[in-house]
Amino acid sequence: MGAYVTYQEYLKIRKPIMNTPTGCEFFLDKGAVPEHQISRVVSCDADPLGIQLTLYQYQSCPFCCKVRAFLDYYGLPYNVIEVNPVFRQQMTWSKWKKVPVLLASSDNGFYQLNDSSMIISSIMSLLHDKKKDLHELTKCFPYVSYMKEDGKEVTEILNKYNLMFQDAPVDRTKDYLM
Repeated sequence: MGAYVTYQEYLKIRKPIMNTPTGCEFFLDKGAVPEHQISRVVSCDADPLGIQLTLYQYQSCPFCCKVRAFLDYYGLPYNVIEVNPVFRQQMTWSKWKKVPVLLASSDNGFYQLNDSSMIISSIMSLLHDKKKDLHELTKCFPYVSYMKEDGKEVTEILNKYNLMFQDAPVDRTKDYLM
């Protein structure tokens, strides 16, 4: 009985106000993203994805560091745009105000990947199954917004820790993960 009451109190605190089951909110028209000065270009000999990546970040942010380490480890070339931590002019084009944000280009526009865990999950899913496209992949990461007790709206991405595999069985042994 105590767990049920606790769960009911949890639901009162986290009242969903918006649920987006599709990934279309991650797609940006080519004209929607303004040009910013690229702070640094990280290039690699081989590009396993063939997608242009641009990382909006703070240099000292641990979540941005996590994304950079992932991209560097897998040898993915990317551009870095340093966001001014005070004014954040580089992020005015986006509803998502936190960094890191990774812009991945496609033929008809950009896909905005938010949250370090979601960025890593989606790029790792693309590395695992190169036949998958970004539009199909972003549908696997819906987000939900809710109001906290203090009246502040919070947005979270669901499934951000999961790799999205097609129909192929995945070897999830210890050796595969190492």
